[in-house]
Amino acid sequence: MTMHVRALTAPALLSCALAISAAKAGEGRGGDGGAKGGSGDRSLGAPSDASTGTGGGGGEGGGRGGSGQGTSSKRVDGWGGNGGDGGEGGVGLSLSRGSASIGAGSTIKGGNGGRGGNGGDSGPGKTNSNALDDSGSDSAIGGAQDYDRPAAKTAGDGGRGGDGGNGVTIRNGATLTTAPGVSITGGNGGDGGQNGIKSRSTFGSVRRHANGGSGGSGGSGVVADQSGATIINAAGAAIVGGGAGAGGAWRGSVSRDRGQAGAAGRAGAGIVATGGNVAIINSGVISGGRNRNGTRGAAITFAGSGNSLELQAGSAIVGQVLGGSNATLILGGAADASFDLRGLGSQYQGFSDFNKTGTSSWTLSGTTSAFKGDMAIDGGALVFSAGTQLTATNAQIANGAGAVAAVTVAGAGSQWIADGRIDVGHQGQGSLTVANGGTVRANTIGVGTGAGGSGAIHVTGSGSHVEASSLVLGDGGAGSAVVSGAGSSLSATDFTVGQSGNGTLTVANGGKAGPGRGRRIAVAKNSGSTGTINIGAAAGQTATTAGRIEGDVQFGAGTGTLVFNHTDSGYSFSNAISGAGTISVLSGTTILTADSSGFSGTTTVSNATLVLSGARVGGSLAIDGGGTVAGEGSIGATTVNSGGTLSPSGKTSLTVNGDLTAHAGGTTVAPLPTLTPAIVPEPPSVPPSSVTVLASEPFTTSLPDETLVEPV
Repeated sequence: MTMHVRALTAPALLSCALAISAAKAGEGRGGDGGAKGGSGDRSLGAPSDASTGTGGGGGEGGGRGGSGQGTSSKRVDGWGGNGGDGGEGGVGLSLSRGSASIGAGSTIKGGNGGRGGNGGDSGPGKTNSNALDDSGSDSAIGGAQDYDRPAAKTAGDGGRGGDGGNGVTIRNGATLTTAPGVSITGGNGGDGGQNGIKSRSTFGSVRRHANGGSGGSGGSGVVADQSGATIINAAGAAIVGGGAGAGGAWRGSVSRDRGQAGAAGRAGAGIVATGGNVAIINSGVISGGRNRNGTRGAAITFAGSGNSLELQAGSAIVGQVLGGSNATLILGGAADASFDLRGLGSQYQGFSDFNKTGTSSWTLSGTTSAFKGDMAIDGGALVFSAGTQLTATNAQIANGAGAVAAVTVAGAGSQWIADGRIDVGHQGQGSLTVANGGTVRANTIGVGTGAGGSGAIHVTGSGSHVEASSLVLGDGGAGSAVVSGAGSSLSATDFTVGQSGNGTLTVANGGKAGPGRGRRIAVAKNSGSTGTINIGAAAGQTATTAGRIEGDVQFGAGTGTLVFNHTDSGYSFSNAISGAGTISVLSGTTILTADSSGFSGTTTVSNATLVLSGARVGGSLAIDGGGTVAGEGSIGATTVNSGGTLSPSGKTSLTVNGDLTAHAGGTTVAPLPTLTPAIVPEPPSVPPSSVTVLASEPFTTSLPDETLVEPV
């Protein structure tokens, strides 16, 4: 059940009573300390409790120290008493369990600390010829002399100002929620009292001078002093620490006897969480109180581990946030906002994790070198603007089941680095876009790394780069990468497309991807996996300008495919291809130059041209309608289907290492052998439909005389 707290009354200040009397002849008695201020008039416990409370009462002011009086029997100065300390302000509201909602426009304030009492003045002594110093000589003894105590000082110190009370105290894992317009403030610290004034007596020397009292510290806006509390601060609400009390001013006129003014107190924090596992969600204002020099106290102080601070649109944090250990900083909510990374490590200290949640899009700016923790982007979008730089240990995009999240690193100088691993789409749907000069670098990048998860990398624009030592597209889930645009690249020393899931790599419009020359791209590495490399566009999509693969292609135990679907009229592919897979030539003119005799799969050419420039291609070849295979080199068993053309060309021969079959409507431009292998026609009773050359030996065509051989 949730309680609602409506507008609260102003704090009640308790009256101050003091008594001053002489403890002994010759010294003034110190003033009494002020009493602690009263608490708010109700503490909220179970949800059934009353839901109203008042601000804490102010602490009483400290009593003034008694004035000293010299004695008539001793030649001494009288000692002024110290001022009493100011009383502590009371707590505005206590929440012991359950939850409480503070209604719109309500005000809760801790009581102000009481002012410290002023020190008592010293009194002038009287002449007494029997007054002796420790050597037995006749002398005047200054200070609080009373033969049974040594001389110390002649005037009293000012009393310390009382500390301000806390606005709200939370215990037992309770939840506090504010509404717009709510104000929760810690009480101000009381001012320190002034010192007493030393008399102008000429008796003796002063051994320690009287000083002003120190100021009291401001109370915290909210204190969660046990684990598990939750604080939700709405837009338009404010949680503010109390201001620091001023130190008591030094007063007097004898420069050689000058003491010191009291030190100022410290401003209260906006929120103090001491128990660990405290969650703060803020879209309003959280501010430290004001110190006497104009600076602010800490906005939030965490102690213990497992704490988190979630910033949402409208959040204003004034003062430092001290994260304690294992704290998490979160950018969340539904509304878009921005965050300056320069505060990460300076204003926001001690955070080991930096996360993104909610459906909002947060834009990052600035740079930081202080943060080295982990990142989890589990909702919405995180955008690195131009020049933004951030380094993490590990990062995950859409880690949890059902999560949908995206990261964009865009613009010149933008950079996201992970010393360890970046996972894109573990069990959720994640995407990483690097554009217009952005850079992402990690030791390991996994895309689509969990069952049911999917991930995608898009690298676009000149100067955009993604780099890793190891890259896997599809490792348990579905992972894809598209590299498009001259000057864009995706590189990894160990490069896999489909390891134990479904991987796809597309290179287009001059983009480059791969491990580099002399290394291999593993495609469909493990049994049950699928891997596809698209040069230009995927099968079934409109062809586009090709990109480039840097590295040889090695098909594994899964289902692997290499697709050429581009618009180039002379695209040269110098990468070797090996293993059992599928090569689909669907559009454009592709020129093979490497030794791919280790390929044992099927090559299909349709509505496109495949030219061999001394290349050797193993496996089998099917030339479908609109497809042409030309050039010199060697191919495996070949079938020319209706509308397909086999057209050897070049200075040497084109060798078919296997059967050559030409179906009706298929065309070969080459002389056919007449002996071995034999040409076997179909029976006369069947309409002629194909010509088959049986491969008892390789079939070689060597005369590109454009001799047209029709089926018999």
